[in-house]
Amino acid sequence: MFAKVVEQLHSNTAAINLDSIGQYDLEGIVESSLVVADEVGRRISNEQTVKKLVSGEPMQVNRKYLKVIKDFRNTAKIIALSNHTPKGGDQTD
Repeated sequence: MFAKVVEQLHSNTAAINLDSIGQYDLEGIVESSLVVADEVGRRISNEQTVKKLVSGEPMQVNRKYLKVIKDFRNTAKIIALSNHTPKGGDQTD
């Protein structure tokens, strides 16, 4: 319910699956102000990509039939919906 309310406050939302971010999955977040990750599992497999999304570090975004964005910095807010706290393998603070 909370996510639906927040989605209504944003003009451009995108959905993403943090468990399996593929080659073209980031294309939809380029113009988004909100990213909703629904049903996040217990483990996040692509931690480096998730860290870059959350921190706004530069990353490459591949787009089908369009030019690659080589220095994309995510500015969208991210909401991760899960029944469990997701874990990763990185043990750094």
